[in-house]
Amino acid sequence: MTSLHFFLLLLPSLSDGALVHSGTPPGVPSSFDCAIREAAWAYGKRLLPARGTFRSLYDALQLGLCDGAPQPAEHDVWAPPTDPLPANEPVLLVDLDAKLAPTLKTFTSVHDAVEASRALRRGGARNVTIALRSGVHHLPTTLHLGPADSGLTLRSYPGERAVLSAGVALSTKWKASKACPNMPTGCWEASLAGQVRSMSGLRLHGRREIRSRFPNFDPEFDRRERSGCRRGGRGGRV
Repeated sequence: MTSLHFFLLLLPSLSDGALVHSGTPPGVPSSFDCAIREAAWAYGKRLLPARGTFRSLYDALQLGLCDGAPQPAEHDVWAPPTDPLPANEPVLLVDLDAKLAPTLKTFTSVHDAVEASRALRRGGARNVTIALRSGVHHLPTTLHLGPADSGLTLRSYPGERAVLSAGVALSTKWKASKACPNMPTGCWEASLAGQVRSMSGLRLHGRREIRSRFPNFDPEFDRRERSGCRRGGRGGRV
């Protein structure tokens, strides 16, 4: 198997103005793409008015690369819900740190909890809540939800920060690299052989890491001016 290495110093990334891993189908005009993204941002603010200007959504949609609304100055801060779990309908828990084998109401994976909720629905339950305990809940396969799951609520356990992630948790052993002998501080590398076949993106502590490049540009936090330059945000550092 060919080894896949991840270096702290990578080749330059896409040119300024290009959306990174946008998921936009080929042939869609950038003007239409940006209009749809702005509509999604506006709808998100309507759904979650407590987030104010919802800058995190603005950044995630890479609206800084569009020539539309300016980037909000203030960051929104997400906090887990504190409202209690329903007392009059079934509640299933997903606990990553469960010490005992899964019970009828506690599971160690979201997929198992969803399957259990479907069994409850078939048994006559109208609404079912799945509450995720704190931690990062990785989804090894796609979680498919359809009409049969109508009435299902997935949420964080009250006051706890739970994250659903389709990413792969990497196990790394860093060592000094010979790839950049001319850098005074050097660089480090780690082999990801057997863990991933390719890497279209990397996140560290919830933030997208970007390839080292010049000029520095972060598609989520920088805004491209009409002059082609960028302002704000942070530069490439991975």
